[in-house]
Amino acid sequence: MNVRQANTATGLFFSGTMIQGIIVQNNLDYNYQRWHGTLLAWAALLLCVIINTLMARLLPKIESFFLLLHVLGFFAVLIPLLVMAPKADASFVFREFVNAGGWESDGLAFMVGLISCNLPLIGYDAPCHMAEEVSNASTVPKAMIGAVLFNGILGLGVCIAFSFTVGTWHLHFRARQATTSSRCSLLQRTHLQAAAP
Repeated sequence: MNVRQANTATGLFFSGTMIQGIIVQNNLDYNYQRWHGTLLAWAALLLCVIINTLMARLLPKIESFFLLLHVLGFFAVLIPLLVMAPKADASFVFREFVNAGGWESDGLAFMVGLISCNLPLIGYDAPCHMAEEVSNASTVPKAMIGAVLFNGILGLGVCIAFSFTVGTWHLHFRARQATTSSRCSLLQRTHLQAAAP
């Protein structure tokens, strides 16, 4: 399997499991099953197929809408997190390493955690494949570099803000994990912060 197919599957998997995580957070009676996340990922794939085939004429408008949603979503997550959450000091953020995932070594935990941090940097692939279809192909390298820089800066900002506002949520997270099956840290964090007094 090549990298492009794996990246596509990752986006669909995240879509399905994030939707399932939202259901778990908001409906405690929901009986979590892993195959539900798989079906939701297939539903996300079906939506992508419908948009790319039946709605191809509207694709530029849809992509513009999602670019706007992407940027607004960045601020919608970042601003409340920085304003409302308790802050950690810089020595905790940049010097401490916590291996709470049950991995056998800190190095392995770091490498597994690095996978999700790389996702904002994969936006260069689509412009590369579309280079032969555009009328002015000299703009493609600029689009590739721009996508990586734009998403990389936004992703780094969220990672740093998330690290500074982590607080003592890990105690609540462990207690919540015992009662729910959602493993999405962003959903857990926002849910706990919203429920905090």
